Amino acid sequence: MANIAKARETMKLVGQLAPSLNEDELNSILKVLYSALERMEGEWKRDGQMHK
Repeated sequence: MANIAKARETMKLVGQLAPSLNEDELNSILKVLYSALERMEGEWKRDGQMHK
């Protein structure tokens, strides 16, 4: 759950910064966030399978 809170906080910060970022900068940040969320999802799936 701590990771979800961190992701939400990061998304809020990106939203605040977005008006001052150019398209390439914003895309780079969003790609990093997307990769992190995919990794977290994979970890959750692995953790869920280990507990079965």
